[in-house]
Amino acid sequence: MRAKEATLSVLQQLLRFLVPDESRFFDYVVTVAETSHRCALRLLDMAQAPTTADRLRIVPDLLQAERDGDAALRTIANALDETFVTPIDREDLYHLARALEVISDFIASTANQLEVHHMEALPEGTLELSNILVEATKRCLDACTLLRQGGRSDEIRQACADIERMEREADGTFRAQMGLLFTRQADAVELLKAKEFLEGLEESVDRCADVAKVLGAVLVKNG
Repeated sequence: MRAKEATLSVLQQLLRFLVPDESRFFDYVVTVAETSHRCALRLLDMAQAPTTADRLRIVPDLLQAERDGDAALRTIANALDETFVTPIDREDLYHLARALEVISDFIASTANQLEVHHMEALPEGTLELSNILVEATKRCLDACTLLRQGGRSDEIRQACADIERMEREADGTFRAQMGLLFTRQADAVELLKAKEFLEGLEESVDRCADVAKVLGAVLVKNG
């Protein structure tokens, strides 16, 4: 099976010189990246909103952005099924788009906790982690845009390095806030709500780091 896949990959590369460019697939990937960044921006809006009612009014917009990401992922999956020649290996294109869409899933799941857990206030650290998440999703979007442009490997690697640095920063912020939370919050239920919410934010940044890993693998494979 591996030999067959390797032969198919080589054949695809040869055919790329003979058939029209299929760079539209990079456009699809960028679209998924844009929806992830939109989700992060709306989450930051929630973190900055002054009241619970204001935060809840933002949730539908955020969930719509997540659904748009799902739709964009389905678009690229369907296009891959219908196209033989792609600008890079079809598996890499799908894995990249899927990794980007998972960010939106984690953000939406975290935002949903406001309603599910009836959260009247957001825990300390929410604004700091939300800002990191916005920057990380922006660098994911930057990297995918550079991938579409071609010949920008060094800049993509720098974007990936930035994302990995932000992931470490988010880890540090999360650990610090957990220490404070367990020191200051005596109510066990409220503690668990805050812990789960901050975990969702930190894990969303972790998913950005997953995108950086996929991009790194794509660069190794495609030079």
